[in-house]
Amino acid sequence: MDEIQEPDEVKIYHSSEDDFSHYPEAKFFERFIAVLIDGFIVAFATKVISSLIVLAMQTMPNVVILNALLVLVSFTLPTLYQIIFLTRDGQTLGKKAMKIKVVYQDNTEALSVGTVMIREPIGKLISGIFLGIGFIVVLFGNRAWHDNIADTKVIKIK
Repeated sequence: MDEIQEPDEVKIYHSSEDDFSHYPEAKFFERFIAVLIDGFIVAFATKVISSLIVLAMQTMPNVVILNALLVLVSFTLPTLYQIIFLTRDGQTLGKKAMKIKVVYQDNTEALSVGTVMIREPIGKLISGIFLGIGFIVVLFGNRAWHDNIADTKVIKIK
């Protein structure tokens, strides 16, 4: 007879053997604070990398190439950050700080790169494009549009 895992027995790793069905969904403000933390981290990393690119390009002053590289860094770094952290254990640094985690809606498997790509740049664009309604619905107990699109949910793990 299998024992039912109590909610206070939290696993901190991401495995397809975990069952997250008894964990409550994260609240809007927990998610919002995690996004702010991640935003600061990504903004700082983007600034450092962009500054290094500008320094490196001073020897070859081609404004078109410089601007293209800066735009590329600004758009790819946030997505790479999400892919690296969410596929590893379902948590970015901001989500770890807030003790929340992204899992599949059916409570199984570690997130795939494809799922993160659908959830992050594509799903979040759709969530935000209509006056942010896709994010605001979380305030009313619904899943965010980008979570619905990617078949994921954000849970509170402690």
